[in-house]
Amino acid sequence: MKKIWLVTKETFIRQTKGITFILSVLAPVIFMAIIFGVVFISQKLSGSDNQIDNAIVISKNYAPAVKDLSNFEVKSEAAAKKALAAEEIKGYVKVDVAKSGQISASWLGKEAMDSGDKSNLMASLQKLQQSLNIQATGLTAKQLKTLNQSVKISEKISGHNGLAKEATKADLTAKQAKSIAANVFIWLTYFILLTYISTMAQEIATEKGSKIMEIIFSSMRGGDYFVGKVLGVLGVFLLHVLAYIALLGVAVIAGPQINMFASFFKSNQELISQVMNNLLSWNLVLLLLSVILSIVIAAFCGALANRVEDLQKVLAPIKLAVYHYFQALSCQAGLQKVCLVRQN
Repeated sequence: MKKIWLVTKETFIRQTKGITFILSVLAPVIFMAIIFGVVFISQKLSGSDNQIDNAIVISKNYAPAVKDLSNFEVKSEAAAKKALAAEEIKGYVKVDVAKSGQISASWLGKEAMDSGDKSNLMASLQKLQQSLNIQATGLTAKQLKTLNQSVKISEKISGHNGLAKEATKADLTAKQAKSIAANVFIWLTYFILLTYISTMAQEIATEKGSKIMEIIFSSMRGGDYFVGKVLGVLGVFLLHVLAYIALLGVAVIAGPQINMFASFFKSNQELISQVMNNLLSWNLVLLLLSVILSIVIAAFCGALANRVEDLQKVLAPIKLAVYHYFQALSCQAGLQKVCLVRQN
């Protein structure tokens, strides 16, 4: 047993003492930080552009219908043209209502109207147009109530006892938390498996056939050496996972203290809590078991390689199996089966 632990210790130290291990831990974090930084900077830049608003020229009678679409108030089209010339606004929309009740809108700006602003404007004006159409028809209050009837949708969740209960916001949050945790585990397991499959096979294939192995096998059994190698790589994996858990804990604790993230953590506190609960659960045990099995299989694959150059050929089947398995999991996660019941 002592010799097994010596091999385990030597393998663990060799795999973690260099800068390679630190980079393997920090690389995903740095990559995510770069992506977040690019998105944040782009949002800031677009936010600075959005400080220049659009103006809407419309009659006071209909102004309430579009009051939420612009923060820049103008009293006339002449004032809007003046503001546009001074680059106080990106452009303005002139809304006219004909005697027949037909609404028309025209945009004037130094560039095309933003698609999001255009969609919001069309939605608001469509509501106003519908209101004018109803007024023109002279419908009674009862007819108007009938015309405005909308579809009522209720959601119920079937429990383990067969009884159904009304779906609540907490149920929706729990579903989102499970979905987020599942996706995190799918991709985390995928990258960890690919990393440690290669690491384990490399450990075995590199030392296979070397003269040092003859000396080692003269003092200990090959099976014990194999177990020591597997335990050493498994220890590296556990340290890797603990590093991510520590980084996640730091993010959850320090995030609310940073002004830039405080509002996000405050508005999604329940969701974050449930995602953490789903991550730090029996799912970690399943992740550990999957890595153990994969490491053992990779060790056998490494033993089959006659040369280090042939290692990737030997590992190709297991890597393809892992790739297609997780692709299937990703596709299955997005599938939802809905049954429609027709009543006669």
